[in-house]
Amino acid sequence: MAIEIIAAIGTVMATFKTLQELSEKEQYAKVKEGIADMSIKLSDMTIAAYAIREENTELKNEIKRLKELADRELTMGEDRAYYDKNKVGPYCPNCYDNNQGLRLMHRTFSHDNFFTCSHCKYKNR
Repeated sequence: MAIEIIAAIGTVMATFKTLQELSEKEQYAKVKEGIADMSIKLSDMTIAAYAIREENTELKNEIKRLKELADRELTMGEDRAYYDKNKVGPYCPNCYDNNQGLRLMHRTFSHDNFFTCSHCKYKNR
């Protein structure tokens, strides 16, 4: 997408130079046509720039999330669930192993020794 924007900027700059030359020769109909063409290209570049900005924000958020995961120093407990270095947990091993993030598991109401993941419904003891 960035390459498309760079190419479009080159096209707009070339069109601008051509418009300057045409205006010096008083060919105003062609100047108006060129201005309309430049306007369309600038609109396309603006849309593309916003898409790149959105993608950049998403990638920054993903990097932040992955850094937070890396900083947790997870270990697997005897119950086959993950716990962080502060013994916080249990985190769902199914969600974590399938790159769905860290999700705390909760005790089930029916039995104190069972934990369930509310996201993927994984159960363990």
